Amino acid sequence: MELVWETDAYSLWEDTARYIEREFGYIAMVDYINETANIEQQLINNPYLGIEEPLLKGCSVAFRSIVLAKHNKVIYFVTDRINVVDIWDTRREPKHQAAKLK
Repeated sequence: MELVWETDAYSLWEDTARYIEREFGYIAMVDYINETANIEQQLINNPYLGIEEPLLKGCSVAFRSIVLAKHNKVIYFVTDRINVVDIWDTRREPKHQAAKLK
């Protein structure tokens, strides 16, 4: 199955990678990139691996989430492909982040 990053989600991912490099160093950024690749492969192999996101129940699609690194969740839904639509910083107010997708 194909995995596709929405433009906004990919921009958030890039911003996070740059932040990690700036604050924690190159090796930490490489770890983040490798963890992302690992999550992508896991989702390609098992698209329903992530849990149904409780804050997004009742939306027109069944959003799912999976933890990426310590403070990030990848938000996606499955159609004929895996659509990554957002990355949530788990240290921020979750209802505010969910409002973007409702």
